[in-house]
Order: sequence, then structure tokens, then C-alpha cells
Amino acid sequence: MGGSIRNGNEEPRVQSAHSRVSARVLDSKSPLIHPSPIRITPYPRQLSDLRPLYEINERCLELLVRAARTDRPTFPLVGYLRELLCSVTPETRARAAHRPLLLIDIQLTNGELWRTASDRPVHPTPRSGWQGAFPRPAAVQLARWTLSFAWHKVRTAPHELCLLGITTDVANAIAQLPITEIAPVAERYFRFVRPRWEDRPAVWRRLLFSAQSADIRRARDVNLYGIQLLTAELMSPVARSRSAS
Repeated sequence: MGGSIRNGNEEPRVQSAHSRVSARVLDSKSPLIHPSPIRITPYPRQLSDLRPLYEINERCLELLVRAARTDRPTFPLVGYLRELLCSVTPETRARAAHRPLLLIDIQLTNGELWRTASDRPVHPTPRSGWQGAFPRPAAVQLARWTLSFAWHKVRTAPHELCLLGITTDVANAIAQLPITEIAPVAERYFRFVRPRWEDRPAVWRRLLFSAQSADIRRARDVNLYGIQLLTAELMSPVARSRSAS
């Protein structure tokens, strides 16, 4: 993703971690890499460098903590967790961010949305009907980092895309984006950047409480729980129907 990010884990059928994205040179109007269909395995055994993911998570947490300490209208999740978020220290935030799963979502199970982004890049962006949002500059930044990270994972470690909570067809659509389109698409789709599980404050409460301790067992339990949630969401009929629509 180029430089530090600070400041500035299924589909029913899976593919071996040895799968690779085929590459060939295309003309200037096409993606630099033409990907093969991507299959996502739910439990990658060997993980590559996840530091960019941790940095995205930490930025998300930083913004939630900041929102809790102000009166600015924001996600209802912040209201449920305001007292807990206000007590988060930098050390707790860093531990909470250090999870092998993405803590934000950008409609990563919505195949129709991302096929539109890939096939019709100048098509008007649909409006989000949700309440609350990150401030625009921060949301654009998070969208760009997340899309860049996903774009990179499609090419180098497709078996890790489950950590992002991303369906196969959304991964394929993002793979079709030329690298030069990542920033423009982020600018158009920033309103869809949300905290993952924003309607489940108990999940966030468990995450934040576990991060108050350096006990590795508590961190491991929360990591496994989060991966189970992501896998269940990717296998749900809703996610599959949205991706197939």
C-alpha cells in the first residue's frame, strides 16, 4: 500500500493455498493483471504480512474513540459503547487493532455493488441509507487503504481474503479494477465504510475488554470468535444471494 498508514478471515467451496492469479499484459484500458476466478478458504494456515490490516484497524478504532469523546453525530454503535470507548488507551487500542481480521466493512459481500464499480466506473454511486458515518476525509482514506489492501491480497495471497470478510465475486470485481482506479473508486464509495458488526455492540465490547489485558489467551479467543463470525456471514444465504444478484 506504499508507506506507513499511521496518520496519513467463506464460500462453500474452497481452493488450495497454492492457487495463484494468472497474469498477462493487457492494453492500457484494462487491468494490469487479469485474474483467474478466486476461491476463498476460511482458515489460512500461513499468513503473510498483516501490518497494513492492523493499521487500518487501529485507524478505525482511533476514529471511534474520537467520536465517543465528542458530540458529533456518528454511528449508533458509539452511543452504546461511549463509556468504554472513552476509557480506551493507546495501548488498548493497539492491542484491539492487532487482530487477523478486518474491523471495518465496505459492503464486501455486495457483489452487485462492486460489479458496478468494476464494470461501470463512471456509473452514479448509489446512496447509503444508513445513519452515521466517519468524517469524509477519514472515510475516503479508509476506503482507499482497504481497497488497496484487498487488491494486493487478490494477487499475492487470495487464500487470506476471508480475513477481510469478502465474498468470492466481490474479490473478483476488485481484482478487475486497474490500480489507477483504486483512489477514484474510494472517493465515490467512501459512504459505505462502516465499522464491522456495527449492529452488534456485544462483539465490540468483547473485543475491547479483551484488549485491556496482554493475556495472549484472551486475544486468541477473540480472534477465533471473530473468524467464526466472518465465516458464518460469508456462508449465509443473504451474502450468497447478494453476491449472485
